[in-house]
Amino acid sequence: KSLLSFISYFSLLVAIYSMAASSPSSSTSNMASSTSSRSSWPVMKLPSSAASSSLIQRDPKGDIISVIGNMNYVTHSTKLIKARRDVSGSDVGGLIGAEWCPTDVVIQNARRNCLDISSGGDHCAGVEKKMTLHVNGFELQKSVAPIDLDYLDINDVVCRYYPLCEELVRESLMKEWNENDESGTTTTDRKKIKKRNMIVKAFDHNIRSSSSADQKLKNSQNNQDGDEVVDATVQNPASLVHADYTRVSAPRRLIGLSEPPKVNDVLKSQIESSSSSSLLDPSVVQSAIQDSESDNNDKSTNRKTNTKYAFINVWRSIDKNSPVQQCPLACIDTSSVSFDELRTFQIHYQDRIGENYFACPPSIATTGGKNKQHLWYYYPNMTYDEVLLLKQWDARGGLARGLDKDCLTENADGTMVSSFTVHSAFMDPSSPENAPPRESIEVRCVAIWEEEEENEENEKQELCLSSLVYDMMNDNKTALVIIAAEVAAKLLFAGRLRDPHLVARLLMIYFDENFSLTSSTEGDDDVKEVGSPVRLEQILSLFFPAYCMKSTEGRDALLSCIPLILAMINDKITKRRRRKGSSWPTAKMIEYVCSIVDIADSRKQEQQELSENNSHEDTDNSTSDEPKESSTASSALMASIAIALFLTKESHNLTVTYLRTLCKVLGSAYIDVESDEPSKLAALKNLVDDLEVAIEDPTSHRSVEKLVVTLSSVELDVEDPSEDEIDDESGDESGDELIEAMKKATLCDARQSGVGNNDCFLSINDDNLSGKEADDFDEENETSMKKTMRSSRGASLDKSEGSTRRSRRVLSQVN
Repeated sequence: KSLLSFISYFSLLVAIYSMAASSPSSSTSNMASSTSSRSSWPVMKLPSSAASSSLIQRDPKGDIISVIGNMNYVTHSTKLIKARRDVSGSDVGGLIGAEWCPTDVVIQNARRNCLDISSGGDHCAGVEKKMTLHVNGFELQKSVAPIDLDYLDINDVVCRYYPLCEELVRESLMKEWNENDESGTTTTDRKKIKKRNMIVKAFDHNIRSSSSADQKLKNSQNNQDGDEVVDATVQNPASLVHADYTRVSAPRRLIGLSEPPKVNDVLKSQIESSSSSSLLDPSVVQSAIQDSESDNNDKSTNRKTNTKYAFINVWRSIDKNSPVQQCPLACIDTSSVSFDELRTFQIHYQDRIGENYFACPPSIATTGGKNKQHLWYYYPNMTYDEVLLLKQWDARGGLARGLDKDCLTENADGTMVSSFTVHSAFMDPSSPENAPPRESIEVRCVAIWEEEEENEENEKQELCLSSLVYDMMNDNKTALVIIAAEVAAKLLFAGRLRDPHLVARLLMIYFDENFSLTSSTEGDDDVKEVGSPVRLEQILSLFFPAYCMKSTEGRDALLSCIPLILAMINDKITKRRRRKGSSWPTAKMIEYVCSIVDIADSRKQEQQELSENNSHEDTDNSTSDEPKESSTASSALMASIAIALFLTKESHNLTVTYLRTLCKVLGSAYIDVESDEPSKLAALKNLVDDLEVAIEDPTSHRSVEKLVVTLSSVELDVEDPSEDEIDDESGDESGDELIEAMKKATLCDARQSGVGNNDCFLSINDDNLSGKEADDFDEENETSMKKTMRSSRGASLDKSEGSTRRSRRVLSQVN
């Protein structure tokens, strides 16, 4: 019996093995199915209505109100749909598991402010709604694209069109907080959410055409690995009701963008030829994923700062002569979609699995017993200068946060936010018979940003506290000033206060000879007491480098306090409130700020390189000798911009000596035009060119000319910013915000601050020169001035150099 049992068992194993050997590989067998379960992609067709006139509703002027379109839904019995795609993104075979359910729907003209038809029956219920990306999942924008752009050339699209799409997405996401949401909640009724550190990257695109021609894209990218390069095919319009990401594929795709590019990634060659190994910083992506998972696990979480992400599709017609009349794109208002109406569609690529959602029509079961319709909208006759922004996925939406039934849910600030938009191309019954084929491009962009809740009550309290501390630091009593300065340093470092004026005042106190260590005669016991100048100097010597290293806000606060210092000194000189003989080493103060920032930046760069080396041990070391381009502007460049901004606004209000001093500081600045940030170099060049024209003093003019010569090789584009448009650059967002802060600091009424101390290479006293004395000062004392500069560097300003050395030691301890 045992022998017979063994033989039977062995025969069964042989039979199973034979069946497995005769079938395809395991991955292929999972995709294989019977012929009856495999279906082709659906085709577009006109609605089944008999009379074509009944398919279009027009107003008395003849404008389209709505049309009837046939949409390819899947049936409610459909569970999981699968498909396979090759390296070029083209489908291999048909669909598995899809059962189509073509349905006639009402599609409203979104250009008419979108009349609500959710009540059913009449097409126009009279409730007007403006479609927005934030709430409805899509919106139309005007956008001028280069007329000579070749959309069939991948490199041309990547190099010239991707940046335009990134800027469109950034502007749309940043402006959404200033608009009213659908429920009527205004910005005064809800919590304020501040977006910062936003990163937007375009990473993929598709070209679609409704013509039957099988075009190929020009792929001029060089494959460094010798892999076969396959040109992508121009695809047909997607004629099925779908959404582009799911709660599984969205975070998976985000993680994939922080990894080395895959075979079919459009940016593969660009990323491999750059210094970075991936499109996105892995640490930023990890933070976004963790915050999203925290929202899923704890729906009541109310953290102050969160990292969010979204995928946005930029859809545009590439026909430069004709509007879109054939196979336009229609979208569903997300508020009318339920999660029960979504079915998962798996796309098996060579090296990854993507997921989409297909949708089935609403029914009594999916709408909770209500006779609800999907609200469809489209924009007829879209032109080349219009783009349609489609939300592919939003981590703030209900689905991303684990709220199964809600594709539209309330955000932390009280507004309604959509998870995505469901969309499809359709055959427009209003399209002329001789309409040109639709040709379009869709570019996928990913956006990552930090959100911080702004509480108005806390802001008022912080403003009052900041004002109180600032007034105390301007008091005539030295002991009170010292105590207030220590309090300010601690509150700034703890993040309780965020006022650059306080940082500027602390710098003034730090360089004030009245609080210096050498002038103190206190004993060791007195040093430990609160109110001791020595104790304050020790605290500030630790504060500035630590504050700069702690966060980007600290770094920016240090740089943005430069124009405040300049304004304070000008106020002192103008009102003659300084004591006779006292001086403020302005140049050394600026140099100290820049040195602290440079040390902090270099330490962060070293940590980043160390992290990259640890994660990529097999990277070729041959590229290590090549200098890496700085992603942010240098401290010297940002300080020069601050000085130039101040001089541009206040040059007519400055004394001759102070003007010459600041111009000399500006002219002696070391600017690396080869490796520094191009947009900020262009901004500085614009400011200096304007300043050269505005300054009439010969000595000051000669000092500025030195910087003009240095910047002569900097090229200015046609759209380079003017003095009032510096903050509109799109290159380095944190640098732009810093320049804007500098502009505000320059324009603010510093004369009300009650503070002011400053000088440059020279020591400036109240005895300001004017008229002939100023000319004599220029012509006869040039040699003595140079000697003064050298002596200032060596003798009276040893404190700044010692502070820099202490800061370097402190930074090592902090790290």
